[in-house]
Amino acid sequence: MSTNTGALIILIIYFIGLFVLAAIANNMQKKRAAQLHTEGAEGYLMASRSMGIGTIMTTIMGVAIGANATTGAAQGGYSYGLAAGTHPFWLGLGVVITGIFFVNKYRNTGMATIPGLFVDAYGGNTGVVNAIGQIFMQFVIMVSQFIAGGSILHTLLPQYFTTTMGMIVSAIIFLLIAIFGGWMSCGVTNILNMIVCYLAVALALVAVFTNPDVGGLVGIREALGDKASTYFSPIAGIGWGVWFAYPVMMITNVATGQSQVQCITTAKDAKTAKISFIVGGLLVAPIGYCCALIGMAAYKLNPSLQSTADAMPSVLLTLPTVAAGIAVAGMWACYVSTATNLSIASATVAVKDIIKPLRAKSGKDLTPKQESTLGAVIIIAFTAVACFCSFFVKSLLNFARAGLGICIPFFFIMMITLFFPKLARKRTAVAITIPSYIVMILVTISPKIKAFFFGDAIWALTIVGLIAAVLVTIIDKEPAFFQTKEFYKIKPSLYLPGTPDYEKDPFREK
Repeated sequence: MSTNTGALIILIIYFIGLFVLAAIANNMQKKRAAQLHTEGAEGYLMASRSMGIGTIMTTIMGVAIGANATTGAAQGGYSYGLAAGTHPFWLGLGVVITGIFFVNKYRNTGMATIPGLFVDAYGGNTGVVNAIGQIFMQFVIMVSQFIAGGSILHTLLPQYFTTTMGMIVSAIIFLLIAIFGGWMSCGVTNILNMIVCYLAVALALVAVFTNPDVGGLVGIREALGDKASTYFSPIAGIGWGVWFAYPVMMITNVATGQSQVQCITTAKDAKTAKISFIVGGLLVAPIGYCCALIGMAAYKLNPSLQSTADAMPSVLLTLPTVAAGIAVAGMWACYVSTATNLSIASATVAVKDIIKPLRAKSGKDLTPKQESTLGAVIIIAFTAVACFCSFFVKSLLNFARAGLGICIPFFFIMMITLFFPKLARKRTAVAITIPSYIVMILVTISPKIKAFFFGDAIWALTIVGLIAAVLVTIIDKEPAFFQTKEFYKIKPSLYLPGTPDYEKDPFREK
């Protein structure tokens, strides 16, 4: 049996395992929804808010460990060294920081989605604007998962998959798992995904240190020659300017991205969410450096690869048949773990924050069955459009980076709302979001404007968001919606003494 045939068989077994777990998750969720009376979107898209440490921890890890943390880090490792691990490192620390500082704040508000919190704090229109931004952020990351999924299947199993066919197969698997059991399916299947993913990285590292053609760190250093000092530095390959951009981008993204925050709101309690985020984030942080090292080993094996996307696969192909098959499944597991979460998180926002409010205004509420059906339809549409767009986008890291920048204005708004509520104004969200969107577009289309802001959209959005936040706080004298009597009448439960962490809750009358 050839290595590729063996790898294909193991990959198929892995696919079957995912579907079995998805079926178990589906059955589990139906029982919980019936017991807790949470049919509809609350059950299907939010797992009845009943997930435990195992599923929440692997779900947040699955969101974090996708194409950019694995294949992307290996590409960077091949091109410039260990500094390519900076993105996943700060992403993991961002998860830890969110767990420590944001979990209780979010849980206290009783929120389901980030746009829903915007509605509570600043009114309906701001929620819609945020919902569109959230869906866009999920979309650009989803595209990168398709590109990586298609690339890894084609590179490792070229006689069975073209890149396009790999993308289509990935889309079908992502879609079926997401539709079958909803958010609970993500949590349960991610237990397997993360085990296989970490096993794959471990096997690739074994190849780095045991393959005589690589020769471990000594062999890599010898192959690099004068470039060794740059490649073995955690900073030199990207420079301090880019290095400092990552903590800003990653912390703000984790704290305000719906696919991450939904892991907080779907946990059975705050303690479960906090432990899951802290432990899960610490496990995520080193994986980028491991994958960057694998990319450096690929440079030793072949310093003239036609495409840096082949860096990770070129090392995996040196493994024995069974190990190679597990490695293929593991790399692909990273993509499915992220993609299924993204599609369901986007469907949650679309149903709860766009469609339901529109239906309510027309006097026609959605039934639980209609909510579940709409959720499934949106998951299908979101996945199909993302897969189609992935055929035209070739850069993993740059494309995802463009979407991640939108989280910065959201972060400023959330910090004011949750930590400095007395500074929240009626127009806080609008005043920060609109100029940030405009600057994001200008920086994207104009190299001169991008250069003015130190060559990175992150700094442009940070500067503009900070200035807008200060100006609206000084100029606008009207209170935010959650500070008005009208809101108190709508959300009385948030102001009852004796509720958990009542004194820390910004959504209560002081």
